[in-house]
Amino acid sequence: MPNSLKISDKVLKSSLLNIVGIPSVFFVAVVLFLHFQSVTMMKIYYESEDLTETKLLVSEYFRQFLDMETSLRGYLLSGDNIYLEPFILANRVKDEYQYNIIDKISKYDDLESRFKDLYSVSQSWYYYNYEIIEKKNSKLYSEKTIEEAKLKFDIIRDRFEDFNKVLDFRKARFKRQADNVKKITFYLELIIVFMFIVFLYILLKKQVKNLVSSYKNLIRKNEEQYLKIEEASNAKDLFLANMSHEIRTPLGAILGFVELALEDNKLSHDTRNHLSFVNRNGIHLLNLVEDLFDLSKVGSNKLDINFDQTDLLELLKDLKKMFSSQTEKSNILLDFIITKKVHKYIYTDPVRLKQILTNLIGNAIKFSK
Repeated sequence: MPNSLKISDKVLKSSLLNIVGIPSVFFVAVVLFLHFQSVTMMKIYYESEDLTETKLLVSEYFRQFLDMETSLRGYLLSGDNIYLEPFILANRVKDEYQYNIIDKISKYDDLESRFKDLYSVSQSWYYYNYEIIEKKNSKLYSEKTIEEAKLKFDIIRDRFEDFNKVLDFRKARFKRQADNVKKITFYLELIIVFMFIVFLYILLKKQVKNLVSSYKNLIRKNEEQYLKIEEASNAKDLFLANMSHEIRTPLGAILGFVELALEDNKLSHDTRNHLSFVNRNGIHLLNLVEDLFDLSKVGSNKLDINFDQTDLLELLKDLKKMFSSQTEKSNILLDFIITKKVHKYIYTDPVRLKQILTNLIGNAIKFSK
């Protein structure tokens, strides 16, 4: 391939690569960005869900303290131990909620610190009330004792409310973060789409221009190559035609003089055989020249077919006579089996038919042992 065609082909491939490759890279970058956005949103969502579950656990945790406070107040007022059963049961259940809450907020240092403070206050309230219960003497209880227990429980209530406010604040912050991510993503998507459209327009405009230019160069180079090949083919045909004419002219003179010599009745038998041999091979050589010229015509799609009424039996007879010397020399029997169904005259191109049969018979003799 010429260097000019290689360069054009290289430009064509480069343009196609840019048209397909650069947008593909851009698309991959957008996909990665959307994946990052999706991961961020999922992280915020799961953290928000954790806080919601934590708030539910804290509510249940506080409800156990309410049950304990109600049970304790009933015991303080009545002195009946039956009121202590809900106190004991709620104390056991709250421990389970406590472990679950700690597990949920362990990744948040500030929440864990606040809950430890809440736990410390609630434990202090529990031990204070437990000491009162241990005395088991309801007569010692007074309105002042009940009021003190209520004040201590109000402290716990306040701590629970503060803790819930922190949870609500953090959950609201996650919601704001999610909203901000959505807004940023929306604006970035608009910017990306706008940049992609502008970039794609500039890229396609440039690359399509390169493609059209490269395609035109390829067509022009191909046309030039085609013209050169056609000129070479015409030169070859002209050369073969001239050579055929130059060879046929002296060969025709030789065959003419041989035929004149054969008309002499005074020739000896051996001399006549020799001249006949020269005549037959001269005719064969002339046919070979015609074949060579016809072959050049076939290559350029210029071979003419001339149909005419042809004596098939006479043509076969001439072929047998033409190959007689070769068959005798090779000790090969050449014969044509002609049935009654074969017509004497057929409508064909006698020259082309003779060429075909000559090539077939010649190859058969050549490759026969």
